[in-house]
Amino acid sequence: MPLSSTCQNCAKSKVRCVRKSEESDICSRCSRLNKECVYRETGRRFKGFKKDRQIEALESKINELMANSEATSTKQTPPRNATCNSNGEETDQTTMDVIARGFLNMEAAQSFVDIYRTDMTLHFPFVVIPPQVTAPDLRQQKPFLFLAVLASAAYSNMPLQRLLGKEIKNVIASRMITGGEVSFELLQGMLVFLAWSHYHSRPHRYTQFLQLAIGLMVELRLDRSPQTKTWKTALRFNKEYTLDDEEYIRPSWGLDEQRAVVGCYYLSSTIAVLLHKPSCFPNIAPYLEQCCQSLDKNDETSHDKYILHLFHLQVIAEKIDNLSWKHGMELGSTGSAAELYVSNIKSDLDRLRSQLPLGFYETPVMAMQLYTTELCLYQLSLSQTSALSSRSTYSIVSETWWDEIFCSGLTAAENILNMYMELPPGAEQTFSNTEWVQMAFCILVASRQVVAASRMGTAALLPQIHTWPETLEKLRQRLGALSTTQVDRDGDRDVFVDFEKRVSRIQGWFNRNFGNSEATFPPRVIAGGQDVGLDVATGLPYDASIVPLDMSGHPSSSWDDFQLAANFFLPSSLELMTDWI
Repeated sequence: MPLSSTCQNCAKSKVRCVRKSEESDICSRCSRLNKECVYRETGRRFKGFKKDRQIEALESKINELMANSEATSTKQTPPRNATCNSNGEETDQTTMDVIARGFLNMEAAQSFVDIYRTDMTLHFPFVVIPPQVTAPDLRQQKPFLFLAVLASAAYSNMPLQRLLGKEIKNVIASRMITGGEVSFELLQGMLVFLAWSHYHSRPHRYTQFLQLAIGLMVELRLDRSPQTKTWKTALRFNKEYTLDDEEYIRPSWGLDEQRAVVGCYYLSSTIAVLLHKPSCFPNIAPYLEQCCQSLDKNDETSHDKYILHLFHLQVIAEKIDNLSWKHGMELGSTGSAAELYVSNIKSDLDRLRSQLPLGFYETPVMAMQLYTTELCLYQLSLSQTSALSSRSTYSIVSETWWDEIFCSGLTAAENILNMYMELPPGAEQTFSNTEWVQMAFCILVASRQVVAASRMGTAALLPQIHTWPETLEKLRQRLGALSTTQVDRDGDRDVFVDFEKRVSRIQGWFNRNFGNSEATFPPRVIAGGQDVGLDVATGLPYDASIVPLDMSGHPSSSWDDFQLAANFFLPSSLELMTDWI
């Protein structure tokens, strides 16, 4: 080890140490003072932990090589998931996709990709496959998205679709949970899987998979603009960052990334509003607006023009939801500001409706979003009946205004059902999960409106009241036509069987209580010993003598399924829509 250039005496005195010559063993100062001149050995100059990390990396590499060597030497028997290909070579199934394993051939895969591109993207325009991309291209470039597209578009072969759905869950567990992979391809595949999750085996676990998708979006930093500036102190230790660097400049996101961000918001917000669940999506409304405007401006695909309108409608739906939670108790109070809030939202909704493209009602995803948002607002009129006992305290103007809101709600529900019934047979097979939840929401709210309308005694509403059971029958028949006799490997039938049963339960209840064409629900006052109660949640009177819905013959598919009884059509029942997804 080399000696120091300064002797110990000079170092202690903090003076310059000068030797008489390079060969001299004693410095000039020690020679003049007649002191022993001793030079200490130099230690290693500290250069951080770089060398230590390099040593650890080399040791890790050696251990990895040794482990691979041992695995190679002990690989005498094939693993449980190993198969043999046509050449007799062993192949691990975990590295083979559904085409290589014989689930379907490439010709069928191409037909499913075409179905997704031409028919299904319209219902979820947030993951787009370019027209020049073929099935082999998608399989090679984005294998997980390829699998998700196949699993969503294979509705004509339910057993195959259920198998593909299970493969998706296996890939998610392998790549995301075990492997910890974070990629944009995974996010796109997750969005497609969630968009048509109703087709796959129960339990759906929609919320859990949605959280994984939101987590991918956050990890990829897609939840913020590429160019951002903040005053906050970030935990950054990379050498390329300086302490004064407050501006983040990353590569600009493409249109695919912008669609994915808005699509993630769409899935999260719609389900949160309709199912009364908290939305865990980040509060990034201004950035979402920028993404939607960018997509609308570029107009890369024919579906991009709808995304901005879908976003604006969903923002209004969130405002309605907040109004319901924060000011719901005020709706039945005299002189409350709730009517002002409702009027402002109604004005925003009317203005947005006037901005929609011509013929929007011919596009199911747009029409469904608009009418559902209207129904979210107009259903507030149902809670106004909680003031029945003190109706005299309301002005004629207020009463008339709420009656108009109520009639608008009936119109919105009628628009949704008419739009659905006018579709070509089988067209709803491409509906997204969100659209089916919106349909369920419409049926429930419309049923509550019919019950409330029968109590109002308004002659103009009688035709809608007495034709509702007939409407339910048409819905049931249409849903029944979608179901088949096919069963999957677990012995379960398709999702449309469950949908038909739910409509049948509501229909049966109405048939028993509206069997007589002149029958109506009890009036607002107790008369003739009639046992009429008042629901504490809404103030809606109900007849305790009305026969509850017989659930026999239609067993509940899960513990949180509908429990339809005489007081079924109350706000609390909407919280039980979870089983529809």
